[in-house]
Amino acid sequence: MKREYYYKDSDLHLIENIPENYAIKDHVEDSLTEYDGKTNGNDTSGIFRNLKIDGISIDIIDKRHKSPIKMDVKQDTEHLEICFELEGHKHYATKDGNYLNTLNGRYSFFYFKNLDGELTFYPEEGKHKCVEIELSIPFLKRLLNNDLSILGDFGEKIQKRENAVFINNATISLQMRYILKQIIDPPQKLSGVLRKVSTESHIIDLILLVVLQAKERSQKIAKNSILSQDDINKIYKAREIIIEKIDAPCSLLELARLSGINDFKLKKGFKEIFGTTVFKYLFDERMERSKSLILEGKLTISEITFMIGYKNPAHFSAAFKRKFGYLPSDLRRIS
Repeated sequence: MKREYYYKDSDLHLIENIPENYAIKDHVEDSLTEYDGKTNGNDTSGIFRNLKIDGISIDIIDKRHKSPIKMDVKQDTEHLEICFELEGHKHYATKDGNYLNTLNGRYSFFYFKNLDGELTFYPEEGKHKCVEIELSIPFLKRLLNNDLSILGDFGEKIQKRENAVFINNATISLQMRYILKQIIDPPQKLSGVLRKVSTESHIIDLILLVVLQAKERSQKIAKNSILSQDDINKIYKAREIIIEKIDAPCSLLELARLSGINDFKLKKGFKEIFGTTVFKYLFDERMERSKSLILEGKLTISEITFMIGYKNPAHFSAAFKRKFGYLPSDLRRIS
């Protein structure tokens, strides 16, 4: 299979030839690429490392760049991935208007029947570090004894080749960080079949932790909850609307109407699912978006103010300082 990357504001076009189902001849394939140049006008340095064992491909990205790196990505075949954002965050927007945002210190487990959209890597204090674990469907089926129904609705959608998210923006636990460190910098320098067994066992441990965390999260929501699965889907839709309309936010009543749920359930359910209120989520999303735009360096502070829905630059600056402890102009000077 083939994956293509078209970098924005650049003639750079990369083609990655990927073995079907990540099938390889050796026990482990390990490649390392060092970066030192410009991407999207960014001074970019760091490493890209790819590990493959049969059925699994692991990308370890550790880069330094001040502003976001944007690219179009295309792949005609299905894509199943767990991505862990250790520093910085990643945003993927499909051509048909859907998107997946994975924030700093969070992870997402998702399936797309193909890739055709815009991928953006946002740095955190000039760094972007992540681990992307791509799984073949045969590997996942083999792991789950050919029973994807264990993954509930997510497994059913994979079977039907429908885009699906198993868990989004979940916190990377200490156990997960420990395993990721073992993958990035293994304490024992193994080779051949031993390295394959070690790497595969780490991936299986991570998948187990992801599934258990998702089940724990859904049980917390279900316990003493008034929410049905349909309500939960509508609350996720509300979150999408918040992000889409960040420049012109809805009132709570309007948001509830557009999401197809009453305002009481929306308020209570949003706090249950996302651990924060609708308005705090909007505030945090605005501040994170504005920070990325400031680091990108293409817009003035006033332009960013209006782009994220503030009418007064002074009010925006005060809110930004309340969130981050410094003014937007201070960030602009050091970026």
